[in-house]
Amino acid sequence: MEIDKLKEWLNITPQQFELLKIILALRTEKIPASPKNIEKEYFEKSKVRLQKPNLFTALKKLLDANLITKVGQADYSVNISGIKSAIIESKQNLSSKLDQVDALAGNLDNIFRRYAENEAMVGVNFLEYDSFDKKMLNYIKIAKNYYTFSRFPGITYSPKLLKLLGRNVETLLIERAINLKDLNVHYLTGFDIIKPFQHALKVYHTINKAKQECLDILNRLDGIITNNENIRIHYLKNISGLDMIIPEASNPENLFITVRGNNVDPVGVIHVESRETTRRAKDIFLSLFEASEHVNESNKKKILADLNNDLNRVYRGFKNGTIN
Repeated sequence: MEIDKLKEWLNITPQQFELLKIILALRTEKIPASPKNIEKEYFEKSKVRLQKPNLFTALKKLLDANLITKVGQADYSVNISGIKSAIIESKQNLSSKLDQVDALAGNLDNIFRRYAENEAMVGVNFLEYDSFDKKMLNYIKIAKNYYTFSRFPGITYSPKLLKLLGRNVETLLIERAINLKDLNVHYLTGFDIIKPFQHALKVYHTINKAKQECLDILNRLDGIITNNENIRIHYLKNISGLDMIIPEASNPENLFITVRGNNVDPVGVIHVESRETTRRAKDIFLSLFEASEHVNESNKKKILADLNNDLNRVYRGFKNGTIN
């Protein structure tokens, strides 16, 4: 529903948002939005009985937030102007966060330079991709959180494709985050569909099979969004900069920065061992993460439709030779 898009901008709980929708629906049907009618409608929708103290507490929160008004002794109405004000305030907060992100990103060189100068604090090593793969597997086995920039989330690839590509890291991420659900994964991605297309083409050698593999990947992305709350995927258009990975057990101490050549796959990885440097890199990641678009049930339909359109464009490009 169109109204569901308001949820993330009103700074209220899911239950409070459901009550807001119920009040709007009752008023639309010209039925008094009394506590009794609200409670009845809530039970019909959720099959959960809402206790009166909890109902009145939630209604008070909505009143205090200026999202609803009391129009009678026991009747409520949606406050359209209050909702508009809340959205404008969210926009201003988002703008402020983006300004902070710009400032942090602009200071990234200074952050790394300051701590790289102190060899006692920072260890920096270049790893060939195979060495990185083995090292990262050990970190993921004990990690509680996994933060990564990615052109496209590799966790959506099929186990067969990952095996053929030799991608052991994503295979272990699937085992822990999807099968066991004991690892929290945070993806910040630009959803560049050409990446999985090129990977599939590398393995299957035909554009038709590559397209089918990408369609399967989009289906798995849909399932992850629906079924895995421990996997948070955020979308940031035109994502740029370094591809960073931070596996975190208790404290962030290891930062991995991928080095890419002309090929779709990285040629190596820079491993930075420093609690302070990794903490600052994580702060930058989280600032971008919070300022980006969280992919969830309310917006996944549009995002998946856009990705299907991108896939068709990439397929046509490979077919007529304008992309190679």
